[in-house]
Order: sequence, then C-alpha cells, then structure tokens
Amino acid sequence: MELRVPVEGRVMEALVEYLYTDQARDVTGSNDMDFLSSVLVGADELLCEGLKELAGQSLLKLITIRNAADLCLLAFSYNALSLKRYAQEFIVTNMAAFFEAR
Repeated sequence: MELRVPVEGRVMEALVEYLYTDQARDVTGSNDMDFLSSVLVGADELLCEGLKELAGQSLLKLITIRNAADLCLLAFSYNALSLKRYAQEFIVTNMAAFFEAR
C-alpha cells in the first residue's frame, strides 16, 4: 500500500518538525513566498492550524504594494485570519499607492 500526501517534501518536513517541536525554523526564517504559501495551503489541507498561522505570520512580514492583493486572496481562500486582517489593513492604509502600482 502506498500513502500519498498532497504536499511537497519540503512542506512535509516543515509539518513534521512543527508537529514534533511546535516550531518550524524553515518557515519562520524564510523569505520565500512560494514556499510559505505552499506551507499555508498544505497546513490548511492537513488541518494543522498552528502551522498555517505560523506561515501566515511569516508571509505578512513580506507584504508589499505589489503582492498585497495576492496575499489577501490567499488568506481569504484558506481562511488565514491574521494574514487576512493584516493584508486588508495594509491595502486600506496604502490605498493611493496601491492603485498607482496597479
């Protein structure tokens, strides 16, 4: 019997580390938005709310005018509450710059 998990290897490593230690150093120390987004999605799919929150916290540190809308959509799609709130506040606070950049 073969077990298939719907996440890539690096994301699974972060998940296992989080489950055993309640921390994920690769997540908290990462500036890789693709990796952090994958962790958030994978943690949501595997019902690991703590890791999803950790990935969301790491993503909000990387928010810019250019990626705010994408991060807001990601947060809404996967119900990442703190990322959703922060992205919304960031967009509202920077509304003029947001429209100029688009």
